[in-house]
Amino acid sequence: MVIDTLVVHRHYRLIRIIGEGGMGKVWLAEDMHDGRMVAVKQLHPALASDPVKVRRFEREATLLRKLDHPNIVKVYAFFEERSRFYLVMRLVPGGSLYDLIRRAGPLPVPVVRRVGIDLCGALECAHRLGVIHRDIKPENILLTEDGDPVLTDFGLARFKIGTALTEQGAIVGSLSHVSPEECRGQRADERSDIWSLGVTLYETLTGVAPFERPTLMTTVGAIVREPLPPFERYRRDVPPELAAAVRGMLEKDPDKRISDAPAAAEALRRVPASPAPEAPSDEPGDHDGDDDAGGMLRRLYRRLSRGDRCP
Repeated sequence: MVIDTLVVHRHYRLIRIIGEGGMGKVWLAEDMHDGRMVAVKQLHPALASDPVKVRRFEREATLLRKLDHPNIVKVYAFFEERSRFYLVMRLVPGGSLYDLIRRAGPLPVPVVRRVGIDLCGALECAHRLGVIHRDIKPENILLTEDGDPVLTDFGLARFKIGTALTEQGAIVGSLSHVSPEECRGQRADERSDIWSLGVTLYETLTGVAPFERPTLMTTVGAIVREPLPPFERYRRDVPPELAAAVRGMLEKDPDKRISDAPAAAEALRRVPASPAPEAPSDEPGDHDGDDDAGGMLRRLYRRLSRGDRCP
């Protein structure tokens, strides 16, 4: 969607909408001070009169300012102008992990291993400062042009010790990725984020959210009671070390679950660092008409073949 140019806060030129959801929209924008392209998240005008929604939006800015990590989206500014609220963030132009999975299908094991370890680093940073994300899912993981995952959307996050902006016992986040303890009305902690990361990695490997069902009640029942579907139902090349790591993140009893992000990263590092698969061909027609997904996968493979980032 392209509209007439708007300038907010005197120097952010809003160019076009690049994302939209229940809380508002995200604009591609130019910082006219230095020419840098940024993302500007705008709270929906209809929510600007709701003090809880405004506090949640402002809290997202506060939390992100405290988190300095390459795999967490960086916030540059938060401001109100003419009763509208804006959050200025780093532009992450590669689309979301969700988009990539839907276009390219389940991702190769070396890619999932690297993405998982990077996200563990992001969670370790957040948890060290007492921040619980509470909404980890592929839609909230953006990809840089080089394929690095960037955790975003801390709108439901909270400090481990602090006042919640949701009703006690209310389920927040995307239900298919919510932990069993949250389904039971218990307070989320670091282990709840580990569960959601495990669901995300399972979905990245299979293309399927393992406990998603047609209704709210059947989804909650699956999360709380049903066993994790075996990987073999969807693919047979998942190494036992990776299957064990994901299962460890998805223990229904939080006391038996992988307890924190460093332990989850260590479990993923035990997955053999097999050579990156051959990059998809650059020849026309080799990507089923989906150049964006094919291009992103090629960049991911090239980074893996160079041994970038994850050991």
